Amino acid sequence: QAYNCLIHFYKRPPTIICTTLTIMMCGLREKVTAFITLAILLVIFIIFEDPVEIIQNPKPLGQPRYAFRAENILFSGEDKNSFKPLSSKPPNLSNPKFSPDKYYIFSNNSNIRMWIDVPNSFPWRKCLHEYNGMVFTYPCALTKRGDISKQSLIVKTVENGDRTRFRLLLGSGSSSKCVEPETQPRQGDERIVRVLSDCTDSGVWRWSYDALLEWSGGGCLASLNGQDRTVLAPCDKKNDDQIVEVGVATTELNETKISPIDMELWKERMDRTRQEEMKLAKVEVDKVLNEIAEYNRTGAFEKETGTRRAVVFYVDKGSGFLAYLTWWMFTWKKIGLDAEEEAFDIILLTHPKSINKLPKECRKIDDQFDAEAAGPGQCLFKELLPISERDHKYDNYLNSQECLFNNASNFLKSYKIVIRADLDTFPTPRMVGYWPKDVICNRNAGTTHYRKNIEDAIIETAAAAGIEHQHWHNTDSAWMGPSLRIITLSKLTTYLARFTRVHMFGPGTLCRCATCTDLPRECEWGQGIYAGTLLLYAQEIAMNKMWSQREYDEQTYAILDGSCTEEKISVCTPALLHARHNSEPFSKFAFLRGDYSDYDLGSLDITNVRDFAVFMAVSSAGQGKRGEVALQKYKEKENGKELSDLCKNT
Repeated sequence: QAYNCLIHFYKRPPTIICTTLTIMMCGLREKVTAFITLAILLVIFIIFEDPVEIIQNPKPLGQPRYAFRAENILFSGEDKNSFKPLSSKPPNLSNPKFSPDKYYIFSNNSNIRMWIDVPNSFPWRKCLHEYNGMVFTYPCALTKRGDISKQSLIVKTVENGDRTRFRLLLGSGSSSKCVEPETQPRQGDERIVRVLSDCTDSGVWRWSYDALLEWSGGGCLASLNGQDRTVLAPCDKKNDDQIVEVGVATTELNETKISPIDMELWKERMDRTRQEEMKLAKVEVDKVLNEIAEYNRTGAFEKETGTRRAVVFYVDKGSGFLAYLTWWMFTWKKIGLDAEEEAFDIILLTHPKSINKLPKECRKIDDQFDAEAAGPGQCLFKELLPISERDHKYDNYLNSQECLFNNASNFLKSYKIVIRADLDTFPTPRMVGYWPKDVICNRNAGTTHYRKNIEDAIIETAAAAGIEHQHWHNTDSAWMGPSLRIITLSKLTTYLARFTRVHMFGPGTLCRCATCTDLPRECEWGQGIYAGTLLLYAQEIAMNKMWSQREYDEQTYAILDGSCTEEKISVCTPALLHARHNSEPFSKFAFLRGDYSDYDLGSLDITNVRDFAVFMAVSSAGQGKRGEVALQKYKEKENGKELSDLCKNT
């Protein structure tokens, strides 16, 4: 077309040519202008869509979706009626990920990980892990190849017809092994989940809408502890030990994470289970709040009862308590707290397996026991199975709280003064003759690290439980005061602990997020809410309900839970010392290791709290040397005073 245009152009006369040339130049100018405009637009596009920038900061790509459905399979010989729905809420079947009877639909040969947030093992998240031919719960492995191989599972769907039943294989190819429960229990009634070289015909697994890993022969996989075997137990969706999550491991930018296989379903289940547990926990809290309201209405808290004092401990199974109980009883006698005029008893609510480990002088409390009878102090015990073994919703550190209000300890209401304390404590001569009318508690424990984020979380939890927080933070673990108030404090704390556990640390919360194989920084010690101090949070909330402003204001120094490390604090300042987790003297850990067995006790000044604690602990164990020198130095310094008289009139 351009060629024909030029031929036509040259055939024209000069005048016409000039006119034509002018017209063509105008057309060419328009084309050049259009070309330049396009070029400019292209440059602008390149500037704003810099390919270097795109490479360095790529746009997010669509994330891979994992298949959840297998081909139709049929598992012959099973009674489908035995699989009963365990949740009243029907799953959403508009885009079915579950079968009509509420079991998850997997794809064949899915590579997965499984974990349980083990309730009484902190931090909670533990993956299913092969150990010695058994399936244990163990910290989830992200980078350690040896552990990853022991946790990586393959879902192998079975036969044709069903879409939810599968075998669990550990490993792949010819080296794969089968995860199955024992066909017959080897010890007791427990059927341990094992890793077998070959699969049997005894059954298959199904994963339910409520995250129960069910065995077709009956029962669900359950954890026993944080690093312990898994077993088959009667299915119970309310038992946290049986909630098994399924996830996949992914690596992005050299960071490996284990995420739920379906985030939407995980979030829905976390919210549902957390709300259900909060409702149940709140019912228990409300019962105690109603009791407190009734006590206030009738003036029961103001009534004086009893004539004696008692410190109450829970003695759990094992033998770790013996060293602490030995030094407590030694100190109790050494300072004269066991004298008749002191009317001070040691009460041991004791695990059935520890009864025969108690000191021989401790006497069993029978039905004829009279808490108001006169006489010297006694070591007394009563058998009590702990709440942590009766109800999995309560952690074992609540055993020392619940034992005060259990029916087995009703006799405590007949005491005038009750002390709730940990066993790793020491009474001091200040305790002699001390009969407070108020509730005594140290309010300088530093539990919140004075961080606003922690204190706000406690206040928010208190409000959710129906308690107005008075901004009285950092209360410590020991209480002393009128028996009914201390017993009620323990009762409120126990149920608040259950509520706090689910409100602060329940399924799907900050510290138990979808990918939280380790604690987030916001949930570490000193950074934010920390589950290891959950009991102290619950105690603080309870104190904000039970204390008065006057009582709070008057606790200006530690009468209870005093330091064991200060050489400048007199034993006449605190009435109860608490051995913490410190390494300097007095250190309970150094003592238990035997580091003080040759300690020169003669160098001590037992009128300060540090040396007092060292002397009492080491002497109670029959260790150390020159103990008589320490006592002689004391006598000379205090002009012959007995320890029982040291703090009188102070």
